[in-house]
Amino acid sequence: MTALLRFAALPLTELRDAASPGLFRQLDDLVAVERRFAGHATTLAERIGHELVPSSGLTARQRALALRVRRGLHGGAADADDVDTLAAAAAGLRPDLAEGLACLAVLVRDLGKARSGWDDAVAAERDRLHALPWRLLHRTPAGRQALAESAVAADVARRLAHGEPWTSKRMRQRSEFLWRMLVRGSTRATPKGWLAHVAPLPAAGGWQAGGLLTVGATAATETVQNFAGAREQSAAPGALLSAAPLAWNDTDALRVWRVEGTDPPRLRQVTVRRTAAMAAVWSLVQHQPAPVQEVVNSLAGDDPRGRQVLLDFVHHLVALGVLHLSAPPRAVRSPWAPLDTPRPAPPADGHAYTDVYRPAAAGLDPGHRELLTGALRAALRLMALTDLDSRPAGGRLPAAIGAEPRPLLEIVARCLDADDPPPPHAAHRHDWPAAADPGSPYGRLAAWVSARLDGDPGTVDIPCELLSEAPPQPVDWPTDVLLRPLAIPDGPVAVLADLAPAGVLDARFAPALRLLDRDLPQVEDYRSFLDRASSQAGIPFVELLIPPLTVMAANAVRRPAYTTWWTGDPDATGYFPQGPRDRAAFLPLSEITLHAVDGRVVANGPHGPIWPVCHSVRVPQAPWDTIRDLLQRASPQDDRRHWRPLYYSLPGWPERRYMPRLTLGGVLVVSPAQWRIPRADLPTRAQSPAQQVRTVHGLRERLRLPRWITVAADPHDDPAVVDLESLHFARLLAELPGTRDTIWAAELLPDPGQAPVRDESVPGHHGGHLAELLFRMDTTTTAAAPAGRP
Repeated sequence: MTALLRFAALPLTELRDAASPGLFRQLDDLVAVERRFAGHATTLAERIGHELVPSSGLTARQRALALRVRRGLHGGAADADDVDTLAAAAAGLRPDLAEGLACLAVLVRDLGKARSGWDDAVAAERDRLHALPWRLLHRTPAGRQALAESAVAADVARRLAHGEPWTSKRMRQRSEFLWRMLVRGSTRATPKGWLAHVAPLPAAGGWQAGGLLTVGATAATETVQNFAGAREQSAAPGALLSAAPLAWNDTDALRVWRVEGTDPPRLRQVTVRRTAAMAAVWSLVQHQPAPVQEVVNSLAGDDPRGRQVLLDFVHHLVALGVLHLSAPPRAVRSPWAPLDTPRPAPPADGHAYTDVYRPAAAGLDPGHRELLTGALRAALRLMALTDLDSRPAGGRLPAAIGAEPRPLLEIVARCLDADDPPPPHAAHRHDWPAAADPGSPYGRLAAWVSARLDGDPGTVDIPCELLSEAPPQPVDWPTDVLLRPLAIPDGPVAVLADLAPAGVLDARFAPALRLLDRDLPQVEDYRSFLDRASSQAGIPFVELLIPPLTVMAANAVRRPAYTTWWTGDPDATGYFPQGPRDRAAFLPLSEITLHAVDGRVVANGPHGPIWPVCHSVRVPQAPWDTIRDLLQRASPQDDRRHWRPLYYSLPGWPERRYMPRLTLGGVLVVSPAQWRIPRADLPTRAQSPAQQVRTVHGLRERLRLPRWITVAADPHDDPAVVDLESLHFARLLAELPGTRDTIWAAELLPDPGQAPVRDESVPGHHGGHLAELLFRMDTTTTAAAPAGRP
C-alpha cells in the first residue's frame, strides 16, 4: 500500500548555516576569562583588605586607592591602571601581593578587550542576520519558488536594486518576514505551498529502516482558489444557490441559525414566514444546490418582471443567510516538471493555496513496514495501559439526549442554551498521565520507569514484553499514523507524532494525486471497507461537511468522496474535487434525530439508523463543534479517539524537571527527552542581544540542553524549533508568547544530522529534511460491523 511522505522543502541544515557558532565559542572564551578574573579578584580583594589596607606603610591616598580597587574587585570590575598603581605601591610592602596585582591588571585588560570584541561580534552578527534569509532562500529551487510567489520578496528586490541597506527600518521588517519563511520551510513538514511538500511513496520497496530516502528534483502542483473566496462570488456566471445548512421547519416558518463573526463566532436566529414563494424556492435547493438561473427559469418562466422580482427575493434571502450563493473553487494544475520550472498563475480572484507534489525514489521496504507495524501495535497497548487508571469519565451524555428520538438541531440548541456541550470520550491530550493508582498496571509501569531515572540517563527503553498487562488492542477501523522517520545508527527508526482515523490526515491530497496520475490505493481500499461494513450492518455512512468559518481554514475541507450520503453543508462542490459518488444524496441536518440506547447514542435519518463520519483535520467553531461531537457519538469512527501520542512525559512525573527519551522496544520514540523550564530563566525582551545570548548560553550549560530543541508555552501548543547556537533564536526565546510560568522544551528529533530525507534539487543534496511519514494501519478484525456499534 502506498504511504505518504510530508517534508519540509528546505534542508534543516539551512538553519544550521544561519547559526552563530563562532559567536558562542567567543562567548565561551569570554566566560572563561571572566571566571579566571572572578577567582583572582575574590582572593586579591580579601588580601587587600587584610594585608594592605591596615599597613602603616601606605599613604592616605594609597589607602583610598586600595579601598577603591577592593570595592571594584568585589563588584566584578576594576580599572587596570588603578590595579597597576596599587601593585607598585604594594611592591615594597607585600611583594607577592604586588605580583598578583600586576598579573590581575593584565587579566583586567584582557577582559576588557574580550568584552569589547564580544560586543562588536554581536553587532556584526545582527547585521549579518538581516540579509541572511534572503541569500539562503535563493540557494534552493523550492526557496526561489516561494520567493517568486511573495509580494514581500518582490518589494525587497526593488529596494535592494535602489541600494537600500538591510539595516533600514523597512528592510529589517522585511528580513523578519523572510526569517519566518526560512524557519517555516525548514522546520515544519505540514504541507504549505512551496515551503513543505508531499511525496507519495511507490508500492515498490527500497527504503530501509533507519536509512536515507531521496526525493526527485521534479514537482507537480495544484493551486486551488480559496474556498471561502469562491463562495463569495455571488455574481459569478453559473453561481449555485443552496440552502443554509443550519435550518429547520416550524409549523409556519423556516428558522435558520446564522453564524456571525469568528472571534468568537455568534449565532443569530433568523425566522422567515413560510410563504408560497419561500416554500417553492426552498423545495428546489433543500437537498441539492441549483444554479440561480435554473431556479429562476423553473419558477418565473420567461416573464421579465417576474424573473426580476424572484431574483430580488432570492438575493434578499441570501442577505438574511437563509440561502447561500457560491461558485466552485477554480483549480490550476501543472504537470511533473523540474522544480525550477515556472508554474501557471493562480486563479486571479482572491487568495489561492498551492500544494506541491514530489516523486520519491523508493517506497517502504517490507521489512521497514513490518518493523513499524509491530512497534505501532505495541504503542497502542502502551496507550491502553495509560488509560487503565487514568481514563477520564466521558460516558455522561448531554441531558438533551434521552430515550426518545429528538431532532439533532433541537438537541444542539439545548446544549448551547444550557452551556452543556457533549463531553468528549477522552481528554484531548498528548502526554503521560500521573499514575492515580500505584498498584494498577499503569502504576507498575510508571514505577518501572521511575526506577531507571537515577543518574538522569539519556534514554529509557521500555521492552514490549513489559506491556503484557495491557488489554489487546484490535484495529477494527483503519487508522493513519504520523511518524517522524529517523536515521540514527543503531537507534530508533521513528518518532510517534499523531494518530487519526483513516482518510483524515491525507484527505486534502488524495484527489489531487489521482488527477496527477499518482493515485493512492488506500483511498479505494478504505472506500471498500466502508461499503463492506455498511452493507453487512445495513447502516449507511453519512459524511459530515462542515463549512469553513475562516479564510485561513478554507481549503482544508477537500477530501475524496467516501460515502454515498452527506450531511451538513448541502453544497458539496468545494469539498469533493472529483464530485460526490454515483447516486450520492444529501441528508439535511434537520432530518437527523438522536436518542440513547444503553448509554450509546444512535443517529437516525428518515429511513433508519445512520453512521456519521467526518474526514477533516480542522477543529470546527461553534456551533459546528457541538454538531460534530454529537454526531460522532453515534459513529464507529470515534472509537479510536482515545489512541493518542504520548509526546510529553513530564506530566506523568510532575515532581521532575527533566525526563529522558522514552523508547519502545528500541524502535519507536514515544517521548523525546524534555525539560520543564521556568520562564524566568529565559531571555527577556528588555535584555540587549548580547545579554540574551548570555542567558541562553547559561541556560544550556546549566541544564545540559542539546543544541537543537523545540519549545512551547503549553503541551498542546505547536512547538517551535530553536537552535541554541543562534542569535536569532535567542531573541525568539525572549519573545515566546504565553503567560504560564513554565515552558516545555524537548530535544528535536530528528536533528540536522539525523534527518533521513534528501532532495535531489538541493545543490549537493547532502542536507537532511524534516519529514513525516503517513502510514496506514490496516484492520486486524473481520467483524461485520466496527466494534462496539450496532
